[in-house]
Amino acid sequence: MARFVRVKGRPGVADAAITVVDDAQRKGLGRLLLSRLIAAACERRIDRILGEVLATNNAALRLIKSVVPDAIEHPDGRVICMEMLIRKDATANEAIRAGDG
Repeated sequence: MARFVRVKGRPGVADAAITVVDDAQRKGLGRLLLSRLIAAACERRIDRILGEVLATNNAALRLIKSVVPDAIEHPDGRVICMEMLIRKDATANEAIRAGDG
């Protein structure tokens, strides 16, 4: 499951979440969902995606960094807020290719 919701009062910013059931993990589904989420955000003129990850969830943190290498980490205790910037001039297809790379 992947979804994002625009942050109230900040139309170019969305809060995102991705969940992959345990049995389906480590099969590339998280990477695919994040890539498609980025493309959907790009199509809707969102230029910044925020997502919270438990600081102990190294797999999720590695996944985000592999898809969005310049993602910014904002540690906040046991949670890290990941901030992913989307190029304003990117097309949805470019966003997907960047996420698949």
